[in-house]
Amino acid sequence: MIKLHIDKTKTFLPLGLSKGTVQERLQNATAMNLAFYKNLQDEFVNREVRPAVFKRVLQKSTGAKIGIDIIQPLDYNTTKLGLNLRNGKIKGYVLSLPCNIWNGNVLQRYQRVFLLETQKFFNEICNPKFLTRKISVFNKISSAGEVNDFYMKNIQGKNILSENDLNKLLKTLRANDKINTLQLFRYTLQSEKNTRQAERLLDKSIEKAENLKLIGKNYDLTDYKYDEKLTLLNSKLLKVLQDERKNPLL
Repeated sequence: MIKLHIDKTKTFLPLGLSKGTVQERLQNATAMNLAFYKNLQDEFVNREVRPAVFKRVLQKSTGAKIGIDIIQPLDYNTTKLGLNLRNGKIKGYVLSLPCNIWNGNVLQRYQRVFLLETQKFFNEICNPKFLTRKISVFNKISSAGEVNDFYMKNIQGKNILSENDLNKLLKTLRANDKINTLQLFRYTLQSEKNTRQAERLLDKSIEKAENLKLIGKNYDLTDYKYDEKLTLLNSKLLKVLQDERKNPLL
């Protein structure tokens, strides 16, 4: 299996630009995304912006030399943040954006959609531990695909995390792999929660810029049970760490 490595200068903010706790870094990520959107507004022409301009404004908003490529997806009205992988090395990110099928320009009418993807981008560059843990799981755990599937089916979004199901997964892993997996789940869920929390602020910025009122959006995150899921993951992680100290060779 190919081992992945990260070019940190192309993938993360320098330590001097991103300090503090995870929560403080996530708050900084949201502030950076809001600033990015403010700077981007002046670049739209006829409610479109060229991908090269979008990329320039996004890179400038990071204050660093983060690698970011803007591409047009096969489904022109979708967005997705991915990794720029070259010969086993991650050199930044790839962002698929909803584009005009005739000229390839990014469409302003999808700004509510692509701002959620740029929020994920800023979450990642402000929190190096997030991606580092993902790559650690990929490189070290043979069942990394099952770990990813578990998150998608049991933790992501409004899925209800069962302690019993989590225990079943953990029983299949070695102690150190349990730690990596629980940290991965915790970081991924924190990023997901922050993106959804940022949505209200992003929509307010759109309303101000467009002089309109967005309706029909529910910002209530109660059904996602983020805090409950994070509490369970944190308690499991603490127990695994305590067990590891008692039995370091397991």
